[in-house]
Amino acid sequence: MTADHIRAAVEAAIREGVMFQWWLYLLALAIAFFGAFLGSYARRKAEHLATKEDFDQLLIQVKRTTEETEKIKAQIARISWVDQKRWEFMRELYSELLDSLYAEKEAIFKLADEEKRPVPTDSKIQALRARFIEENRAQSLAAIKRISKVRGIAGILLADDALKALDELALTWYQSIEGEPEAFYAARLEGADKAYSVILKAATRDLNIKAAT
Repeated sequence: MTADHIRAAVEAAIREGVMFQWWLYLLALAIAFFGAFLGSYARRKAEHLATKEDFDQLLIQVKRTTEETEKIKAQIARISWVDQKRWEFMRELYSELLDSLYAEKEAIFKLADEEKRPVPTDSKIQALRARFIEENRAQSLAAIKRISKVRGIAGILLADDALKALDELALTWYQSIEGEPEAFYAARLEGADKAYSVILKAATRDLNIKAAT
């Protein structure tokens, strides 16, 4: 082998070695780039999955919160409805009591006033007087019945002061039976007037009604 042949072989080996190293370098770069790309993709994918899971959890939480809110709203509506009906029933009781007590006061006042007047001698006037007395006695009796009926159911709603006033009025009715006409009417009128004042004050308070000034 000549020197030229040796030189050519060496140069070829060198060239082949350099090309091999170059391709290795390019392959390493490609692997590094692809690895970085895969890592970045994997991170983005993981972030996307995490974001979707968080969003799904948020949707579940919102749904639960909405359901709880609707339940609370339903409970509030039910409570408000019950409170409204309770107020309406209480208003009916107080209205009935006040109307009946006023009717009792009016009837007793007229009867007491008529009792003080001299009995007329004219038969026509006597007839009118008798009718007048009968009408007011009937009004008083009807008022007493209405008050007694309301008292039977008032205990479930009315305040203690209102119930006490009604009980004291009933005691006045009982105690005044054996008195003289003047004392009878005076006791009945005083009892009805006191009960009316107490019931009116209780109604203004319990129904949250602003008292007139």
